[in-house]
Amino acid sequence: MKKNSLYVQAKIFVKFIFYYFACLFLSVVASYIHFCCYLNINMCLDI
Repeated sequence: MKKNSLYVQAKIFVKFIFYYFACLFLSVVASYIHFCCYLNINMCLDI
């Protein structure tokens, strides 16, 4: 029983870490895309 609860806790912990890194990755990608759009708009304005 103790082993089972530890396994469940580990599964929840792994899922939490996975979602945390997924969110982190998405925010980095979103900021990178935003930065690229910003650069492209600036280049267009310069031309």
